[in-house]
Amino acid sequence: MATIQDVAEAAGVSVSTVSYVLSGSRPISAATKARVQEAMEKLGYRPHPHARALASKQSHLLALLIPPTRRGLGETEIDFTSHVSREALRAGYHTLLLTDEYDDLSSLQEFIHTSLVDGLILMEVHTYDPRVQLLSTTKIPFVLIGRCETIGDTTPDKSAERFSSEPSLNWVDIDFEGTLHTALEYFLELGHRDVAFINQSRAVYENGYGPVVRSFEALERARRLYAFEKLEHYFCEATNEAGYEITRHIIQQEPEIHALIVMNDRALPGVYRALYEEKKRIPEDVSVLSMVSSERAAEMLYPPVTTLEFPAQVLASQAVQQLICQIEGKQGGPLHNTLRCPLIERGSTGRRADKDSC
Repeated sequence: MATIQDVAEAAGVSVSTVSYVLSGSRPISAATKARVQEAMEKLGYRPHPHARALASKQSHLLALLIPPTRRGLGETEIDFTSHVSREALRAGYHTLLLTDEYDDLSSLQEFIHTSLVDGLILMEVHTYDPRVQLLSTTKIPFVLIGRCETIGDTTPDKSAERFSSEPSLNWVDIDFEGTLHTALEYFLELGHRDVAFINQSRAVYENGYGPVVRSFEALERARRLYAFEKLEHYFCEATNEAGYEITRHIIQQEPEIHALIVMNDRALPGVYRALYEEKKRIPEDVSVLSMVSSERAAEMLYPPVTTLEFPAQVLASQAVQQLICQIEGKQGGPLHNTLRCPLIERGSTGRRADKDSC
């Protein structure tokens, strides 16, 4: 295996010159650089990544922070992490997945101090997020998938009007209100006037998890905007069994409801099972729409689920590009962007069949 000394001898330069070519830390003439690169290629020399990181003061590693949950990673999260990894690789960066607890900052502090990565992407952002407050006191670049309160806030506040976020933070997020409006208007067009929204758990809401808070508040406002006879909201744990139980409750206690919006991938199989056991056909008797979900999750059930699809590739691309711009000193201004989920019709939604639909 060729060494840096072998490259120096073959190129007729000093070892330090080879090092400068690798790191770009000092100006080297084009002719000398070409000789060094030719020698490296001829000898098959590959610089040691740790040595290169020390020389360039960049590791070309990004970290994706996603707190662990008892439910594990779902199909939508897996899809997003895959897109982040691919986008980073295209730009010459590798990605580490960090699963530290949301409220345990000690390991995150230790990780930051090791300087192992050039920047971080934070997922599962809460209205008040201690990770954001910690990172804002450091010089390490980071981007949020989601929004939080201003850095100076010390207590959670779930009022929707406060989701402006700190102007200096970089974030990209789903337009949950706009996406919910797409779902509601779609069901109105299909003649549905009685709809239930199955969200994630009450505990997640009370902890200030941004998507759950924003969708809940958006539904409250939607009741005043749209002509639904029933527009009900249900909290639901992220499990198959919880989805089953809440759907049985809806069928038995709210028989007028013939359309379900589900923002809970892990509960969705239970929703389908309950409808099957209660002899409710999809979509003839009950329409089901999955909100902020992925193609992979939608295609795992039959009939395949109509979705408001999580734009994983666009979200990942914007986050990674913005982070690398920060790392490389090319940032023109903070990134603040929301994306509405596109509607993908499949086999789980249809027109209200009874004679009273309008």
